[in-house]
Parts: sequence; structure tokens; C-alpha cells
Amino acid sequence: MSTSTRPLAHGKDAIRAHHLAVVLAAIRSHHPVARTTLTAELGLSRTSIAELTTQLSALGLISETPQRPAGGAGRPSLLLHPSDRVGSYAVNPESDVTTVGFVGLDGIVRTRRAAPTPSGASSAEVALLCAELIADIAAEISGDARAVGIGAGIPGQVDRTTGRVVDAPRLAWCDVDFAAELAAATGLPAQADNNARLATDVEYRMRAASGVRHLVYLFGGTGGIGAGVVSDGVLLRGAHGFAGELGHVRQSSAAARDFSGLAGTIEALVQRDALRQSTGEDWSDALASQPAAGEMRDEVRDAVEALGVAIGNTVNSFDPEVVVLGGFLAPLARIDPALLAASIRSSAMPSLAERVRVEPTEGVTDAVLIGAAELWSREIEANPLAFAAPA
Repeated sequence: MSTSTRPLAHGKDAIRAHHLAVVLAAIRSHHPVARTTLTAELGLSRTSIAELTTQLSALGLISETPQRPAGGAGRPSLLLHPSDRVGSYAVNPESDVTTVGFVGLDGIVRTRRAAPTPSGASSAEVALLCAELIADIAAEISGDARAVGIGAGIPGQVDRTTGRVVDAPRLAWCDVDFAAELAAATGLPAQADNNARLATDVEYRMRAASGVRHLVYLFGGTGGIGAGVVSDGVLLRGAHGFAGELGHVRQSSAAARDFSGLAGTIEALVQRDALRQSTGEDWSDALASQPAAGEMRDEVRDAVEALGVAIGNTVNSFDPEVVVLGGFLAPLARIDPALLAASIRSSAMPSLAERVRVEPTEGVTDAVLIGAAELWSREIEANPLAFAAPA
């Protein structure tokens, strides 16, 4: 539970606010957690921890549950949890469907709504659709939960300094301020970031407790193939927030182009809709039912091999401990693990290929929603007093 990334506070009030932030961050990172653990790990006195957690509870940002001692004898201890009743709305707009959820400080999607994204819809029109879905969720959780804002995970490039969507090819959005349009449609403050980077942060935090410091996340969805890179515990962003566009790295001389118009990339070679058309089935069912080895369709075999090349190139570039695969890349990787491994070895340096783990995962929509909500959860975590419930 390191507090080294937080600036030192000065003055009694500033120090207390700093300690509130540190304690809330620790609870969110390690919940459920006992006060005694916080005392030992954070170096604060038992009295200070008791006062700080009592204040966080009064702010509605954490909850407490009793835990019976082993054997049932003695007084129960209290376990601390981040609140599931304070959080934010999260938006995941894709070219086929738009999903909205409410996510608490505990990082769990409490409820969600989805609706088809109208073909060719502008960002302003999708913002109005999101407002309708949010209003429906708000009616469900009214009186029981509080949203402090809206976070959006965009399948495209988002300038983190301005919050504008620079380019989202599958949505046909270019240089739009979707966050401002969400705010205007709902009356709530809004933020936006690239969906891949948001999901990468979620996947990394799930593994950080086990000591993972270097991770690459690749996932495939309707918006194409996105990616994010964590190096030594830091999410790489680059000069403009666009780092990690691994779906657009050329790996073949094939003429096929991706959604950004680039030829021979993994996004050009492996597309969800193309796989669905070639199999004549829903992509998830088709991939799950593919026969192994020599009997699989040529298009699917080519996709598995192309994915292996992309992973090999990624391993050469970033030397990760683990490459996590999400969306339709997860079932694609499971079709023939031996073929995938051979393709990785053909593209990666041997010393790197033998050390990396490849882990298919599930729930890319949840990862994007949780990551989008985290835009606000981190702000609450950094300054709990600023998000006290209205009197």
C-alpha cells in the first residue's frame, strides 16, 4: 500500500485530507480490509485509522461489515469496503450497441442498460441516447445511490489534455467533444478516454496484487482491435494520450485495410464481422464451436496465426510478463493454443517468447465500463471531502 505517489500535505486540514485520500485508496485497492491491516501498512495510529474510517463512512464512501473470529469466539472485527452506493455512470458507445451502467467505488457494475446505436448517429445523438439510458438507471437507483459524474470509454483516439475525440473510425466521429455533449444532455459533469486504455488499467489492477508490473492488453470488438501497455506499473500514454495503438501496426504485406485505412495490420487481418461472415454464425458461437487443428476453416486458422504474429511483435517491443486477450480475441486464442503458440514463437525472440504468459479473459464490456467509471472514482479517491453527499 504505497503512498509515495501522493504529494506531501502541509497544515492540519491539508494533512487530514491527505490521510483520508490515502486510507480510501488503500481500502479500494485491498478490500475487504481490516482496520488493523491499515494501521500496520500505512504507519498511522489505531486512533487515526479509526477516526479517518469513521469520517469516510460518514461521507458515504465506505461501508463496514462484521467478521466473526475463527472458531466463532471473541468480538467480531470490522471489514472495510468501498461504497457500492457512490460512484458514476459509465458509457461504452460502440457502432452497433451503446451500453451504460452505474459503477460504485467498489468497481462493480451494479446495473446497466443497452440500446442499439443508430446507424450513422452523430456524437450528439449518441449523447442523447445515453441520457435516456442514464435516466432509466437513475429511476431504478433513486434514493439508494449517487452518481458524481459520467465516464465514457471511446473506441478511438481521445486527447486527454482536451477530452476531445480526435478520431473514432467505426463511429465516424472526428474532432468532437463527446464529454461536453454528455454533460449538456444530462446535466452531469463528464469525462472521456480511449476504451482500450481504460480496460487495460482495470486488467492491470486485477493482477497488480500478484506482483505483475508489465502487461499488454489486446482486445477485439466492433470498434476494431484496441490495446494498452503497462510498463513497470505505469500505463503508457505518450505525448497526446494515443500510445498503445497496437492494432494499427503493420505486420503483413496483405492489401486488407483496417478501420483507420492502414493495410496489413492485425485489425485489418482479424475482424469480428469478417469472422462472422465467413462462418455464417454469430462470432462467439462460431469460434467456440470450431473444430481443432486441421479441420478448422482457413479464415479462422489465418486469424489465429495473425493474432500470434501480433502477440510476438508486441512481446518483442515491450517484454511484458503477460499479454491479456479480451473480447473476441479470447475465444479465438482458445481454438488452437498450439497453433497460436507456434505463431508467437515464429515472430518473437526466443528469450522473450518462452517467458511471456498469454491469458484470454472475458467481460470486455465490463472492463470498459469499470475503467470509464474509474475516471471519477480516482477523483473521489484523491479528494474525498470534495464529494461529500449534499446536505
